[in-house]
Amino acid sequence: MRVSLVLRLTFLLGAGLTLAGPANAQINPFGKTRSNAQLSQSDLAMMNAAAERVYTAKPPVEGASQTWSNPATGAFGKVTLLHAYRGKYRGENYDCRKVQYDVTIKGQYKPGEYVVNWCDVLSEGWKIAP
Repeated sequence: MRVSLVLRLTFLLGAGLTLAGPANAQINPFGKTRSNAQLSQSDLAMMNAAAERVYTAKPPVEGASQTWSNPATGAFGKVTLLHAYRGKYRGENYDCRKVQYDVTIKGQYKPGEYVVNWCDVLSEGWKIAP
């Protein structure tokens, strides 16, 4: 499936909810969709837990995925590790992961597809990287 939107996130993105877990205080790229539907805080928590299991796996397994579903809101999705690599974050080399998020919010015909790069910044945990 083609990725319809590649998000390369930095602090330049505007308002959004914060992500849970190691990405605490990061920007939420999943807050609203093109149809203006939103993920709830519980949707984000479930999605982020699935993502964390994918990008923190040791050793990383490209193609590995985790699904999540929130019966309370009808939102669901899948998170897949596309690529594990050594990448730069703030000028330093770190272990990084390219992760695809397929997200469906109740009432949407087509899932939203997003790709996010995560890097393990040793002193700060996993961070969204450009």
